[in-house]
Amino acid sequence: MTSSVDPWDEVWDAYEARRAATATAAASLTPTPSRRPARPGRWQGWLKPLLAGVAFSLGCAAGSAWPVLNLYGLVLRQDVPALLRQLDLAPARDGLREELRAHARLHGPATGGAERLLAGMAEDMAAALARPGGLEQLLQAGAPPLRLAEWGGTAVELA
Repeated sequence: MTSSVDPWDEVWDAYEARRAATATAAASLTPTPSRRPARPGRWQGWLKPLLAGVAFSLGCAAGSAWPVLNLYGLVLRQDVPALLRQLDLAPARDGLREELRAHARLHGPATGGAERLLAGMAEDMAAALARPGGLEQLLQAGAPPLRLAEWGGTAVELA
């Protein structure tokens, strides 16, 4: 089966036909100029930045409120182990130590043997309570209920 037509000519003709069809389709999609020039609306320039600012503000508010709502949900569900895992008592170590020293009626530096023993116990107890899981162990050991916070008619007790 021989033909007098060169195969490359057929390929080239098909390519040119596709190219012409694409150019015709692209030309038909271009809009015709209107009689009146388009004027941007008064608020069109401000709308995108305004919406972006609102979306950013909502994201910040939701991000800030999420930890508080999470803790509130744990308190309402009375999920004490999960709540204790969320609490970070390390910054409260010094305050715990001072409260324990005040409870033992230690004011100022410990001078006698009993005062040094009580001051050391206060230090050790504050360190044990401030480490992760320390408060949970205290409650599991059968300590009386611990009132963490009270506002209005609501009190948060761990027991």
